[in-house]
Order: sequence, then structure tokens, then C-alpha cells
Amino acid sequence: MPIRTVKREIRVLGLTKVLLGNRVDVVGVVYRGASIMDGVLYFKAEDVEKHGLPKLIRESKHFKQLRILVLRSEDGFNCEKLWMETSIPVLCLGEFNDIKPYGVDEKCALKILRTISKEGCKPEALKVASKLKSALEKRFKRG
Repeated sequence: MPIRTVKREIRVLGLTKVLLGNRVDVVGVVYRGASIMDGVLYFKAEDVEKHGLPKLIRESKHFKQLRILVLRSEDGFNCEKLWMETSIPVLCLGEFNDIKPYGVDEKCALKILRTISKEGCKPEALKVASKLKSALEKRFKRG
């Protein structure tokens, strides 16, 4: 579904990969714009391999409200596949604050990015997902 207007509380899912021992799980944080966290999604590596990440996202209770997926290019997600199989536009953020949008044009992507970020260009959903990733990886290493 194309994005016609970017509302202040657009629902965004920030995704990142979590390295836990020898497996790679996926954690996602659902945010309303840049202000309110709506939920956390956690997908185990076995489920992602068996069903695929797009299907797991489609089956989540937040799916109907999601309007944009945000992730970092260094996590190695297949952005085009996520966009095609979920029908939700994807913003892939590079190391140098460059954006590769899927499903929206560059102008709309920049507008969305300003809406879902408080300061700088890192979206709040992605910031919280990264903090969860760090906490989980730290906890897992300690045992």
C-alpha cells in the first residue's frame, strides 16, 4: 500500500539481528512515529529459517498498523524481499546516513525519516532495537 501522507504517529518497525552464541535471532521494535513504543517482536533463528521473516511479520499482531520497516544495511536483511512479501515499504540505512528506500521514493523516505527520528537521522524504533540487541548479547555472554 503506497504512503500518501506521513502522519506524525506513523507505525514503524525497526529490525536488527541479535547474535546469541551460534544463532542469529531477530528483534523488532514497533513505534508510533518517534514518540511511543507500541511493542517488541522477537523471532528465533529457527522460526526465521523455517517460515521466513516476512511471514512472521505478517502474522504479528502489529502487522495491520505497520506502514514502514526500518533497518540497517550492515545487518544483512534482504530489503527487497521484505518489501515485496510484506507490501510494507522498507528504509535501509547505510553506515554514512545514506538511505536506500524500497516501495517509496527518496523524497517520501526523507520525510518519513524526519518524522520517525527525534534527533539526527536514526529512527527511535531502530535506536531501541539496537539497545535491546546490545543488552541481549551482553546478557547472553555473561550466562
